[in-house]
Amino acid sequence: MVANLPADAAIGTQFTSSLEIFDSLGTAATTTVTWEKTAQNAWTATFSDPVSSTSGLPVGTVPATPIAITFDGTGNLLTPAAAPSLAVTWTTGATASTIALNMGEAGTKTGLSQLTTGTTTAKVDLQTTQDGVAFGALSQISIGENGTVMANYNNGMSQAIYKVSVATFANPNGLTGSSGGLYSQNAESGTSTLRIAGENGAGNVLGSTLEMSTTDTNKEFASMMAAQQAYSGSAQVMSSANKMFDTLIGAVR
Repeated sequence: MVANLPADAAIGTQFTSSLEIFDSLGTAATTTVTWEKTAQNAWTATFSDPVSSTSGLPVGTVPATPIAITFDGTGNLLTPAAAPSLAVTWTTGATASTIALNMGEAGTKTGLSQLTTGTTTAKVDLQTTQDGVAFGALSQISIGENGTVMANYNNGMSQAIYKVSVATFANPNGLTGSSGGLYSQNAESGTSTLRIAGENGAGNVLGSTLEMSTTDTNKEFASMMAAQQAYSGSAQVMSSANKMFDTLIGAVR
């Protein structure tokens, strides 16, 4: 959490901000944080029962006990020195959660701080960094150069699900070629050794990449032109023969 609690707020002043949390099923929920100044350099944070981020209906309960927060005379956080926990009992069927609330490092302003705002419309602008995410559907499969197969989800998360190994041979030139660009081992090539892509002489795996053609285009174009000329010549012969037959038939008539 990163936020500044206004030092010039009167004792008893309350501010609210929202915090998004997720259950073990990936359902997003929102809890309201009520910040109350209880004394000089002292605050409490109370969390409301979470509600669904989509429907607004209650989806769980949290303890009503507030978290005590204190600051030193320069606005640095004093307590809590360690991240407190927010226990959530879900009504969605998800497993109960214990959410660590990192409020910053004691003696610094890295998280919560208390500084004068100098305005009459002061508020608590809470910024959070979280590791919980909503449920995600598989959107894409990608393969890295080291052969790692990554499952990418539409919630921005990725997960390694497999690793493609690369087979090496003592004599790769001795492999038996077959159709479809496939090769098989034989006594001349030796048996295969599976290795991690890019290591110990094994090549890299290039995902979503088309192999460059090994066709000799100069030779193929020359063959095509020769075939075209042969076809053209044969067509002329057939045309001449047809005219000869027409002339012969006309003479007979």
